[in-house]
Amino acid sequence: EYCGDAASFLSNAVKPAKAREVKIVPGKDGQLTAIIRVDPEDKALVIGKGGRNVGIVRRMAKRHFKIERVVIE
Repeated sequence: EYCGDAASFLSNAVKPAKAREVKIVPGKDGQLTAIIRVDPEDKALVIGKGGRNVGIVRRMAKRHFKIERVVIE
């Protein structure tokens, strides 16, 4: 579901897993990084088989918010 706020958008993008925290931080090179914290039992669900789910989230974040990196913790 699209949301104008990057943190809310990424929180919705990892559903059905529940994101405990989403932070958007600028890197040293000026590129944005999203750090998404989820429960350990949901981490595999968010990443997906072969990284498919997190790849989709990464592409959407880059397209809509110019976020270059997505880190799942």
